[in-house]
Amino acid sequence: MKGIFDVATGQYLPGGAASDDWGGKKPPIEPPPSSGHSPDMDAIRALTERMVRVEAAIDGLKHSQNLTIGAMAGGFALILAVTLAFGIYTLQRIDKLPDDFKGIADSIMATVTATRAAAPPPTASPNIIINVPPLAPPPPQQQP
Repeated sequence: MKGIFDVATGQYLPGGAASDDWGGKKPPIEPPPSSGHSPDMDAIRALTERMVRVEAAIDGLKHSQNLTIGAMAGGFALILAVTLAFGIYTLQRIDKLPDDFKGIADSIMATVTATRAAAPPPTASPNIIINVPPLAPPPPQQQP
């Protein structure tokens, strides 16, 4: 493409942002050649130019979508890496707890064992029966 298509003159203008939009290839829709100033031809040229712009915008959105997906995947990978690193660091620190904590755990276990030994053995629980009186029927409704 030589540049931006001018609908009023039916010519390509040199330069512009759209000069290399198609990578040296022809756009999928070529504007019809100008053969006068017919209102129908002007409308066709305007619609053709709009279609070319829409196709270029869709290509831009495809590129933007790929960048967005890549950025989201990269962010997810970063969060996952930080979480795993923090988990590994925490696990290494748990293994190096001081002996005071191990002593506390041993004393708790000794207390629980002594409490179980001092408690009487469990007996069969008594059967508990609860009698619930039935609900009274609703009063009859009077009809007017």
